[in-house]
Amino acid sequence: MKKLTVLVILAFQCCIGYAQNEICFIYDAAGNRIERKLCCTNCIAQPGSDERSAMPDPSIFDDLVLYPNPSSGIFILRGDALPPETQITIFNMDGKLIIKQLIGSGEFDISSQPPNTYVLIVEHNGIKRRFVLEKINK
Repeated sequence: MKKLTVLVILAFQCCIGYAQNEICFIYDAAGNRIERKLCCTNCIAQPGSDERSAMPDPSIFDDLVLYPNPSSGIFILRGDALPPETQITIFNMDGKLIIKQLIGSGEFDISSQPPNTYVLIVEHNGIKRRFVLEKINK
């Protein structure tokens, strides 16, 4: 019986020791966690592939600036490295979708919405950055 118990314990430790998945985190320049994903730690890369090249670059959001905030409705989002396929999404505090569009010129208008606090999410290749917008009366 002791041998069976020792054998089961050793087999269990081997399985845990070679587990291939773990949770990885991506941080922005300020140290905020911006993404969580499942990573394969003991996986063997396919010949000729570079796994790092497939990872999105979170540094494209390092220089993002949102202004004016608070505003009466027109906000401007600027960043040097923002690709045109970057998507912006704005929600009100009830979770209702207000705007979902490509970044375009970087200007977006919520002047038709009531004064409130809104959440702006900027997303590109699975990397997200969040801003809080304050819409005020003129």
